[in-house]
Amino acid sequence: MSDTPLAVDMDGTLILSDMSRICFSRVIPRRPWMLLSTILKELTGRRAQWKRDLAEKLVFDPAELDYHEAFLDWIVESTVWPSGSYDSGWSLYLLG
Repeated sequence: MSDTPLAVDMDGTLILSDMSRICFSRVIPRRPWMLLSTILKELTGRRAQWKRDLAEKLVFDPAELDYHEAFLDWIVESTVWPSGSYDSGWSLYLLG
């Protein structure tokens, strides 16, 4: 068991796209009234807030994303014990 967590960045590392762009391109056309508040939040340094606001409205299937297959294989190989168990004891954190 490891006390060291495994932190994985999603955009450009785990997935080959940018979740902010995906959120923006899928939410704003369906909810155009959110555009002004999104721009204002960006201009006032509240990027995390507009990203969260859009992500809360996003409906999509994660299977639609393009994943970095070699990196996924590395994660699996790094988290499997010699016994074949997938419980490495690592805490896995996905960073957006």
